[in-house]
Amino acid sequence: MNKLLLRISSLVLFSGIIIFVIFFWFETDFGKGNFTDGHAEESSETVSVFEREYRAIRVNGHELRVEIADTSEETMRGLSGHAPLGKDEGMIFLFSENAIRPFWMKDMLFDLDILWIRDGKVVEIARYMPAPSKHGIPTTYRPSEKANMVLEINAGRAEELGIEIGVKIDDLPEY
Repeated sequence: MNKLLLRISSLVLFSGIIIFVIFFWFETDFGKGNFTDGHAEESSETVSVFEREYRAIRVNGHELRVEIADTSEETMRGLSGHAPLGKDEGMIFLFSENAIRPFWMKDMLFDLDILWIRDGKVVEIARYMPAPSKHGIPTTYRPSEKANMVLEINAGRAEELGIEIGVKIDDLPEY
């Protein structure tokens, strides 16, 4: 009986190790052949890191490194569950046409400023959008202006950079 229990225990342990290795392999960047530290080079070129594209954009003479969300999957995920952004980081959402684009703060871990952009200019800003409390309902913001891009940056950063409606953003990626 003890030998049977020992064999079953060994099988369960071995199965657990296999499941962990498979999970680690498929759910991390090591399984995708990415062995960098996750930081893109600073340039205006589009760079692919961990299957994400980054680009340097300029606003009021200041450079921001933004992650590009241009697929429906990336747009739906956005920054949900994302580690907090660095001071000069953000995410830009690209769309093929101008439309009213509501954004919400589902599963956000930090507060944001959200900027709606049309024809390279800021058309609307939602400042200090709060991350939801653990059991709270996420805040949703529905802009009154149509846009084909939306930029998310750390809360308060738009004010620090002097970003107002009408400000032009340079070096934006194309959809």
